[in-house]
Amino acid sequence: MSNKLSWLSAAASLFVATSVLAGADNVAFPKDYKETFKVIAVRDMHNGGNAVAVVYANKIAVDSAKKGGELASGSVFLMEVWRAKMDGNDLARDAKDRLVPDVINVINMMEKRDGWGVGYPAEWRNGNWEYASFTADRAARDVSLQTCFDCHKTVGDAGFDFAFVVAEMR
Repeated sequence: MSNKLSWLSAAASLFVATSVLAGADNVAFPKDYKETFKVIAVRDMHNGGNAVAVVYANKIAVDSAKKGGELASGSVFLMEVWRAKMDGNDLARDAKDRLVPDVINVINMMEKRDGWGVGYPAEWRNGNWEYASFTADRAARDVSLQTCFDCHKTVGDAGFDFAFVVAEMR
């Protein structure tokens, strides 16, 4: 009987230890996001290139944002970054003077789960958020995610739940 308890205890410890390891591998790409997530914002991005960002949030993020306070564990944001369409040498613009999306360059994600942040040093840590980046084909990109951590650091009342769209979701 004690062998079974020892084995179960070891298995439970391994599960807990591996569930809080840091890294983009924690973030699974939601294959059905276009059907199950809500489009929160569409924005022109001139910082770092001319692109259009389409930001999606899952139901957990949307519902917890409406309640105020911290976003719930399980909140997920996904951002399609589209290359802006060109019109000759100029950027193509629609009737509202917005950039026109052409082709998806990358898809970036942030996901919050209890305990995820503990694997990072204090100067990086963003609460319990993890970040990942994917190709347009939804394959994981092997890139530094330091810019994600830097951009989403705690900001005023947003705390560690800083995402550019949270305020307008409330």
